[in-house]
Amino acid sequence: MDKEMNQKYSNVSFPSDIEEMFIDIINKDLVSKKVLNYITRIRREQKKAVTIIDIAENLKIERRVGIKNGKTMQYEKRFAAIDRKTVERSVDKLSGMSLISYELMKPYKLLSPTLRGAQIVQKLQSRKEVENNG
Repeated sequence: MDKEMNQKYSNVSFPSDIEEMFIDIINKDLVSKKVLNYITRIRREQKKAVTIIDIAENLKIERRVGIKNGKTMQYEKRFAAIDRKTVERSVDKLSGMSLISYELMKPYKLLSPTLRGAQIVQKLQSRKEVENNG
């Protein structure tokens, strides 16, 4: 969602049933969940927008990494940075879901959460707290 469309719908939040559906969608995609949490956290703590490069450099996930052992390759699970293309796909998905907005500043896209994105992150965190306490 670009900046102009975000301003047009800035006060719109999700009803509870749509909110639950979006939470289920985000929970199924670990990368999108981490990207949305990262964008929201940086915006809240540092009051600045994030670029795709920032996300790719600072966000790590557990994934299989190939390690050469002589002539054979072995794969181990390690925490590694997310590939930039993977981040781009996730950003496009979150933008299409209207959870984040972007402002084009050539050659960058400055990303920030929308009201709906912050709403989803807040619900995800409250669900996590309930699961940890309950």
